[in-house]
Amino acid sequence: MLKRYFLNIKKRNFSTASIWIKGGSDLDSVGKKGINKILISLLTRGCEGFNNFALSEYIESHGAELNHEVFEDGISISIKSLNEHFSKLFPLLNLIINKPTLLEIEFQKVKKSSINFIKKEKENPFNTCFEKWRKIVYSNHPYAFNTNGNANDVSKITYEDVLLEFQNFKGRDKYLISNSSEINGENFGTFQKNPLRRKIKKNKLRFKT
Repeated sequence: MLKRYFLNIKKRNFSTASIWIKGGSDLDSVGKKGINKILISLLTRGCEGFNNFALSEYIESHGAELNHEVFEDGISISIKSLNEHFSKLFPLLNLIINKPTLLEIEFQKVKKSSINFIKKEKENPFNTCFEKWRKIVYSNHPYAFNTNGNANDVSKITYEDVLLEFQNFKGRDKYLISNSSEINGENFGTFQKNPLRRKIKKNKLRFKT
């Protein structure tokens, strides 16, 4: 069950909703450090009715932001927009989490980007020192490892590995946190379902191959 938490702040003209998923890089398997980072990046690169380009276009056309971040013990996927557009964007969180496309071509892009990012991080002396400090302090605890993983492990992660990790991901506890009182008591299935359905149908026709 998706647990919900709301904070009603009257003096604001924007709304935000965040899904907190219990378990982050601490659930990365040995030899596959960074797999949850890859999975979450892949989730936000296409879902039912939207390929990567269409999803980005839809969000940007409403002046909204879609963000994700992997921590040692959890994952955050959030969306933020003006109040007037929020009802059109909020259901995307459900599609991203439960109905992602998980295309192999996008996986290859994410994997390559992750490896490049990890290598670039090593060029910064501070990051190198911090990684060594974490190893000294935390030893083999999950906090001792970079949430992005390491280049050696990431290079060995396969598309099938990520699909399997997604099956594990679906069973994790998830929490909805929002400052919008409009979605209090609502669920992903009923909140502005029809407008998004029309958009999904339109995109399916537009990008049908």
